[in-house]
Amino acid sequence: MDDQVETILQRILSGSGPHGLSGMLPLRRLYPGFLGRPFLKIKKEELTAFAQSRGLKWVEDPMNRDPRYQRNQIRQQLVPIMKTISPSLVNRLGNLSRIQMEVANILDQVA
Repeated sequence: MDDQVETILQRILSGSGPHGLSGMLPLRRLYPGFLGRPFLKIKKEELTAFAQSRGLKWVEDPMNRDPRYQRNQIRQQLVPIMKTISPSLVNRLGNLSRIQMEVANILDQVA
């Protein structure tokens, strides 16, 4: 869910339309198969707590902390400020994503 928030904010900053503002899809075609994101509705804290409670270990890409990349600036600076201003940020961007997905589907059908 946190990645979805970052994706939507990054796409807002880049001026995306309905398809981009739909965010990441839980499942999309990626030749020759599919790319699945089964945890898009789960917050990072929840996943981390679950993994820790079961003694699981994971690897985090050090590039995810490099401030030269816009996504990391969004993660490290913009999201914390926005959550202070609007504690329901995650829910609101989730709603935006769902609405834009509906708009994108209607546009695809009409086109």
